Amino acid sequence: MFERRAALLFLLAAACQDPSVLVPSDRDAGNFRDGGLDAGVPECWTLSHFQPSDDETRQLGRRLATEGDHVFAVSYLLADGDIPSSWQLSRLTSHGGAWAIDRSLRGRDVGREGLLIDALALGEQELWLGLPGAPGGGAVHRVSLDLELIGPAVGTSTRTAEFGFALATSGPWLFVGDPGVDRRGVVHVYSLETGMPIWKERLRSPSPLRDERFGEAIVLRGDRLLVGAPTLCGDGECPERGRVYPYRLSGGRWQAEAPVEPTDDFTRGFGRRIAWLDDDTAWIGAPQTYHCVERCFATSSSPTPPPGSHGCPSTLSPCRFVGAAYEWSGSDLVARLPSELGTEDNYGLRWSAVVAASPSWLAVGAAHDPSCSYRTPLSYGCSAAGSVHLFVNRGGERTKHRYLRPDDLQDGALYGEAIVLRDRRLVIGAPGHCGELPDDGCSGTGFGAVYVYDGCEAP
Repeated sequence: MFERRAALLFLLAAACQDPSVLVPSDRDAGNFRDGGLDAGVPECWTLSHFQPSDDETRQLGRRLATEGDHVFAVSYLLADGDIPSSWQLSRLTSHGGAWAIDRSLRGRDVGREGLLIDALALGEQELWLGLPGAPGGGAVHRVSLDLELIGPAVGTSTRTAEFGFALATSGPWLFVGDPGVDRRGVVHVYSLETGMPIWKERLRSPSPLRDERFGEAIVLRGDRLLVGAPTLCGDGECPERGRVYPYRLSGGRWQAEAPVEPTDDFTRGFGRRIAWLDDDTAWIGAPQTYHCVERCFATSSSPTPPPGSHGCPSTLSPCRFVGAAYEWSGSDLVARLPSELGTEDNYGLRWSAVVAASPSWLAVGAAHDPSCSYRTPLSYGCSAAGSVHLFVNRGGERTKHRYLRPDDLQDGALYGEAIVLRDRRLVIGAPGHCGELPDDGCSGTGFGAVYVYDGCEAP
């Protein structure tokens, strides 16, 4: 036993010295502190967090919102075994720096395959909950900030598949994504001018292709709407880069503009997450973007390499998913983070499953960031603890500010799966966090946790 353990440690040490193991250079720059729950927290910020203490709650923090003194977090509850029995929306309030649940709302329209709340949008004085797995093809609930249902669930008379997968609302408008309908996707437009949602029109992809999942992401700002279609497949070859479709309000109707699409061979999942930075700039996540190196990896967790780049046996690939986030200026893609693919990939970091932006900050989630030493590749058993990369926005430029990852994260915590950035508050969900249970007692379905960073101006 000792000899085998020593051999394994020797292999890990050798891997750490292997020059082909890509190490994120910013993590070596001393911009985060080792140890402690607040590892990486800027000095002017305070960090507090909440974990459920009951035995029923699972995946707290899978979707988040914040308003005033409250944080709203989605979870689900178990019945017998690991089967979800109901969804739960909780309101967290801070008391002397300690967060606690002061109100909860539960619903049992769980539906097929246990699909629960997949979208949470903050309106003027209410929340909108999207349940794409609810019976009948999905539903949307309107909830007050005191967590009371307002009116009946929103639905349509047309056939749906994942109605409520994505939501966006502002002023008199509500947009509901249904990316699974007809294997192409659609976005339903509602007017809120009368106080109740009134269906107005249906938006479809201007150039519909099979399985593009139009409506998987929706963001609204003023009279501009962006709709993500992260999987783009045509006849024959399936590039799967993804697209984002801009719309502008004109004459009471939403008119499509020229689509946004990356042109390189490595971007994948473009449009899975989108965040407005200001009236003219948005950040677009592409979490399945990949990078190829002179190594071979198991194909079960690797993308198909581009033609001519495959120098590995048939069961292996030279490529790994790394992820990227793109800046869109209102007409063109003008920047990408990381600027050079592979500089921060850590063999599967998967940037930008989530992006959140404000005038001063940009936060990019990497929920699949490995849990063990960042010098150890995923092939040695690391799992998805997660991390968040925090940037300062100033004068159109972004400066890396912090690499956030509390050291209490376990395998599968998925820290960064949900991010909300609002005013001086950054809220990060870790829905796979196991709390006090040992790793093998969590069975891959954590209680969840919510981390709240408060009170910092951009330096």
